[in-house]
Amino acid sequence: MADRKINTGLTEAEVRHAFDRALHDLTDAEIQAMLSAEALSRQQTDAALENAVSLLETGLAEAEAEQAVQRASLAGQLNSSAKNLIQITNTAGHETKRGITATYDADAGTVTLNGTHNGTGDATFYLYSGTAAEQKAIAPGSYHLSGCLAGGSTDTYVLVLTYLNAYDSGNGKDFTLTEPGTIAPYIRIRKPADQEVTFDHAVFRPMLCTAADHAVDDTFVPYCPTVQELYGMIRAQQQPESRSAANAAQRETEAADA
Repeated sequence: MADRKINTGLTEAEVRHAFDRALHDLTDAEIQAMLSAEALSRQQTDAALENAVSLLETGLAEAEAEQAVQRASLAGQLNSSAKNLIQITNTAGHETKRGITATYDADAGTVTLNGTHNGTGDATFYLYSGTAAEQKAIAPGSYHLSGCLAGGSTDTYVLVLTYLNAYDSGNGKDFTLTEPGTIAPYIRIRKPADQEVTFDHAVFRPMLCTAADHAVDDTFVPYCPTVQELYGMIRAQQQPESRSAANAAQRETEAADA
Protein backbone atom coordinates (compact mmCIF):
# COMPACT_ATOMS: atom_id res chain seq x y z
CA MET A 1 0.00 0.00 0.00
CA ALA A 2 1.35 3.45 -1.02
CA ASP A 3 2.41 5.87 1.73
CA ARG A 4 -0.19 8.60 2.43
CA LYS A 5 0.85 12.24 2.01
CA ILE A 6 0.38 14.61 5.00
CA ASN A 7 0.36 18.38 5.27
CA THR A 8 4.17 18.74 5.19
CA GLY A 9 4.31 17.19 1.77
CA LEU A 10 6.32 14.29 3.24
CA THR A 11 5.19 10.74 3.58
CA GLU A 12 4.68 9.26 7.04
CA ALA A 13 7.78 7.15 6.54
CA GLU A 14 9.79 10.30 5.70
CA VAL A 15 8.49 12.09 8.80
CA ARG A 16 9.36 9.15 11.08
CA HIS A 17 12.82 8.98 9.51
CA ALA A 18 13.42 12.72 10.07
CA PHE A 19 12.24 12.46 13.72
CA ASP A 20 14.50 9.47 14.43
CA ARG A 21 17.49 11.31 12.92
CA ALA A 22 16.79 14.37 15.07
CA LEU A 23 16.80 12.26 18.25
CA HIS A 24 19.92 10.31 17.29
CA ASP A 25 21.77 13.45 16.23
CA LEU A 26 21.34 15.07 19.68
CA THR A 27 24.32 14.71 21.99
CA ASP A 28 24.01 13.54 25.59
CA ALA A 29 24.78 17.06 26.75
CA GLU A 30 21.95 18.49 24.64
CA ILE A 31 19.50 15.89 25.93
CA GLN A 32 20.61 16.59 29.54
CA ALA A 33 20.17 20.30 28.96
CA MET A 34 16.64 19.75 27.69
CA LEU A 35 15.78 17.62 30.72
CA SER A 36 17.32 20.16 33.11
CA ALA A 37 15.37 22.97 31.52
CA GLU A 38 12.15 21.01 31.92
CA ALA A 39 12.99 20.16 35.54
CA LEU A 40 13.77 23.82 36.26
CA SER A 41 10.50 24.85 34.71
CA ARG A 42 8.63 22.38 36.90
CA GLN A 43 10.49 23.57 40.02
CA GLN A 44 9.65 27.17 39.22
CA THR A 45 6.02 26.23 38.71
CA ASP A 46 5.92 24.30 41.99
CA ALA A 47 7.58 27.19 43.83
CA ALA A 48 5.09 29.65 42.39
CA LEU A 49 2.21 27.43 43.47
CA GLU A 50 3.65 27.02 46.98
CA ASN A 51 4.09 30.79 47.24
CA ALA A 52 0.53 31.37 46.10
CA VAL A 53 -0.78 28.87 48.65
CA SER A 54 1.34 30.48 51.39
CA LEU A 55 0.03 33.93 50.53
CA LEU A 56 -3.52 32.60 50.50
CA GLU A 57 -3.08 30.89 53.89
CA THR A 58 -1.49 34.03 55.34
CA GLY A 59 -4.34 36.12 54.05
CA LEU A 60 -6.89 33.71 55.49
CA ALA A 61 -5.07 33.63 58.83
CA GLU A 62 -5.03 37.42 58.99
CA ALA A 63 -8.70 37.56 58.06
CA GLU A 64 -9.55 34.93 60.68
CA ALA A 65 -7.51 36.79 63.32
CA GLU A 66 -9.30 40.02 62.48
CA GLN A 67 -12.65 38.26 62.67
CA ALA A 68 -11.67 36.77 66.05
CA VAL A 69 -10.82 40.25 67.38
CA GLN A 70 -14.07 41.66 66.06
CA ARG A 71 -16.00 38.71 67.49
CA ALA A 72 -14.37 39.16 70.91
CA SER A 73 -15.17 42.86 70.85
CA LEU A 74 -18.76 42.16 69.86
CA ALA A 75 -19.07 39.48 72.56
CA GLY A 76 -17.75 41.93 75.15
CA GLN A 77 -20.27 44.55 74.13
CA LEU A 78 -23.04 41.97 74.04
CA ASN A 79 -22.23 40.51 77.46
CA SER A 80 -22.29 43.97 79.03
CA SER A 81 -25.72 44.74 77.58
CA ALA A 82 -29.23 43.30 77.88
CA LYS A 83 -28.35 39.89 76.46
CA ASN A 84 -30.12 37.69 79.03
CA LEU A 85 -33.87 38.25 78.91
CA ILE A 86 -34.65 36.33 82.13
CA GLN A 87 -35.00 38.57 85.15
CA ILE A 88 -35.39 36.89 88.54
CA THR A 89 -38.09 38.90 90.31
CA ASN A 90 -39.07 36.39 93.00
CA THR A 91 -38.63 38.37 96.21
CA ALA A 92 -38.91 35.40 98.58
CA GLY A 93 -35.14 35.17 98.98
CA HIS A 94 -35.45 31.45 99.58
CA GLU A 95 -38.24 28.89 99.88
CA THR A 96 -38.56 25.17 100.54
CA LYS A 97 -40.82 22.75 98.68
CA ARG A 98 -40.90 18.92 98.78
CA GLY A 99 -37.66 18.88 100.78
CA ILE A 100 -35.79 21.14 98.32
CA THR A 101 -34.70 24.67 99.26
CA ALA A 102 -34.22 27.25 96.51
CA THR A 103 -32.23 30.43 97.10
CA TYR A 104 -32.80 33.25 94.62
CA ASP A 105 -30.02 35.72 93.79
CA ALA A 106 -31.47 38.35 91.47
CA ASP A 107 -28.19 40.28 91.15
CA ALA A 108 -26.21 37.20 90.09
CA GLY A 109 -29.14 35.83 88.10
CA THR A 110 -28.88 32.41 89.75
CA VAL A 111 -30.96 29.94 91.74
CA THR A 112 -29.17 27.58 94.17
CA LEU A 113 -30.84 24.31 95.21
CA ASN A 114 -30.17 22.18 98.26
CA GLY A 115 -31.90 19.12 99.71
CA THR A 116 -33.48 15.81 98.69
CA HIS A 117 -36.90 15.49 97.07
CA ASN A 118 -39.31 13.74 99.44
CA GLY A 119 -41.22 12.05 96.62
CA THR A 120 -44.60 13.69 97.11
CA GLY A 121 -45.32 15.52 93.86
CA ASP A 122 -43.62 18.31 91.92
CA ALA A 123 -41.49 20.99 93.53
CA THR A 124 -42.01 24.10 91.41
CA PHE A 125 -39.91 27.20 91.98
CA TYR A 126 -41.12 30.28 90.12
CA LEU A 127 -38.42 32.78 89.23
CA TYR A 128 -40.95 35.57 88.93
CA SER A 129 -43.48 37.32 91.13
CA GLY A 130 -47.14 37.69 90.18
CA THR A 131 -48.85 35.74 87.42
CA ALA A 132 -47.26 34.43 84.22
CA ALA A 133 -49.39 36.75 82.12
CA GLU A 134 -47.97 39.78 83.97
CA GLN A 135 -44.37 39.04 83.07
CA LYS A 136 -42.06 40.66 80.54
CA ALA A 137 -43.21 40.40 76.92
CA ILE A 138 -41.21 38.57 74.27
CA ALA A 139 -41.52 39.16 70.53
CA PRO A 140 -41.72 36.48 67.82
CA GLY A 141 -38.33 35.19 66.71
CA SER A 142 -35.67 32.53 67.27
CA TYR A 143 -34.31 32.05 70.81
CA HIS A 144 -31.99 29.89 72.91
CA LEU A 145 -32.80 28.81 76.48
CA SER A 146 -30.07 27.53 78.82
CA GLY A 147 -29.05 27.38 82.47
CA CYS A 148 -30.50 24.13 83.78
CA LEU A 149 -28.10 21.99 85.77
CA ALA A 150 -26.53 19.30 83.55
CA GLY A 151 -28.11 15.85 83.65
CA GLY A 152 -31.73 16.89 83.97
CA SER A 153 -34.79 15.43 82.26
CA THR A 154 -38.55 15.81 82.25
CA ASP A 155 -38.61 13.00 84.84
CA THR A 156 -36.26 14.77 87.28
CA TYR A 157 -35.58 18.50 86.88
CA VAL A 158 -35.95 21.05 84.10
CA LEU A 159 -35.98 24.80 83.49
CA VAL A 160 -39.30 25.71 81.87
CA LEU A 161 -40.76 28.76 80.15
CA THR A 162 -44.49 28.90 80.88
CA TYR A 163 -46.74 29.02 77.80
CA LEU A 164 -43.80 29.03 75.36
CA ASN A 165 -43.44 25.25 75.03
CA ALA A 166 -39.70 25.50 75.75
CA TYR A 167 -37.60 23.82 78.41
CA ASP A 168 -33.92 23.07 79.09
CA SER A 169 -32.75 19.89 80.80
CA GLY A 170 -29.05 20.78 80.78
CA ASN A 171 -28.06 20.91 77.11
CA GLY A 172 -29.75 24.13 76.05
CA LYS A 173 -32.82 24.49 73.87
CA ASP A 174 -33.41 26.32 70.59
CA PHE A 175 -36.96 27.32 69.79
CA THR A 176 -38.92 29.72 67.61
CA LEU A 177 -41.90 31.87 68.53
CA THR A 178 -44.40 32.69 65.83
CA GLU A 179 -46.41 35.07 68.00
CA PRO A 180 -45.72 37.29 71.05
CA GLY A 181 -45.56 35.74 74.51
CA THR A 182 -44.35 36.39 78.05
CA ILE A 183 -41.16 35.32 79.84
CA ALA A 184 -42.29 33.34 82.90
CA PRO A 185 -39.55 30.85 83.88
CA TYR A 186 -39.67 28.25 86.63
CA ILE A 187 -37.70 25.21 87.79
CA ARG A 188 -39.68 21.98 88.12
CA ILE A 189 -38.35 19.04 90.15
CA ARG A 190 -39.80 15.52 90.22
CA LYS A 191 -38.71 12.27 91.86
CA PRO A 192 -38.88 9.06 89.82
CA ALA A 193 -39.93 5.98 91.75
CA ASP A 194 -36.52 4.35 91.34
CA GLN A 195 -34.23 7.37 91.77
CA GLU A 196 -33.25 9.87 94.44
CA VAL A 197 -33.12 13.52 93.42
CA THR A 198 -30.66 15.39 95.63
CA PHE A 199 -29.02 18.80 95.30
CA ASP A 200 -25.95 20.06 97.11
CA HIS A 201 -25.39 23.74 96.34
CA ALA A 202 -26.48 23.08 92.76
CA VAL A 203 -26.53 26.36 90.83
CA PHE A 204 -28.96 27.04 88.00
CA ARG A 205 -28.05 29.94 85.70
CA PRO A 206 -31.19 30.65 83.66
CA MET A 207 -30.55 32.54 80.45
CA LEU A 208 -32.80 33.30 77.50
CA CYS A 209 -31.30 35.14 74.55
CA THR A 210 -31.92 35.53 70.88
CA ALA A 211 -30.43 32.90 68.59
CA ALA A 212 -28.27 35.60 67.01
CA ASP A 213 -26.82 36.68 70.38
CA HIS A 214 -26.21 33.05 71.35
CA ALA A 215 -24.32 32.47 68.08
CA VAL A 216 -21.95 35.33 68.92
CA ASP A 217 -21.22 34.18 72.46
CA ASP A 218 -22.92 31.66 74.76
CA THR A 219 -21.34 32.88 78.01
CA PHE A 220 -23.84 33.26 80.85
CA VAL A 221 -24.52 36.79 82.06
CA PRO A 222 -27.21 37.90 84.52
CA TYR A 223 -30.11 40.06 83.47
CA CYS A 224 -29.33 43.68 82.68
CA PRO A 225 -32.02 46.34 82.10
CA THR A 226 -32.37 47.81 78.64
CA VAL A 227 -31.94 51.53 78.03
CA GLN A 228 -35.72 51.88 77.80
CA GLU A 229 -36.18 50.08 81.12
CA LEU A 230 -33.56 52.26 82.81
CA TYR A 231 -35.30 55.34 81.46
CA GLY A 232 -38.59 54.06 82.88
CA MET A 233 -36.96 53.50 86.29
CA ILE A 234 -35.61 57.05 86.32
CA ARG A 235 -38.98 58.45 85.31
CA ALA A 236 -40.66 56.44 88.07
CA GLN A 237 -38.26 57.90 90.65
CA GLN A 238 -39.13 61.36 89.45
CA GLN A 239 -42.82 60.93 90.24
CA PRO A 240 -44.08 62.92 93.26
CA GLU A 241 -45.06 59.79 95.18
CA SER A 242 -41.59 58.31 94.74
CA ARG A 243 -39.88 61.52 95.81
CA SER A 244 -42.09 61.78 98.89
CA ALA A 245 -41.35 58.18 99.87
CA ALA A 246 -37.62 58.71 99.34
CA ASN A 247 -37.67 61.91 101.42
CA ALA A 248 -39.58 60.20 104.22
CA ALA A 249 -37.09 57.32 104.26
CA GLN A 250 -34.21 59.78 104.40
CA ARG A 251 -35.78 61.68 107.32
CA GLU A 252 -36.25 58.42 109.21
CA THR A 253 -32.62 57.52 108.64
CA GLU A 254 -31.44 60.93 109.81
CA ALA A 255 -33.64 60.73 112.92
CA ALA A 256 -32.27 57.31 113.79
CA ASP A 257 -28.69 58.57 113.44
CA ALA A 258 -29.34 61.67 115.57
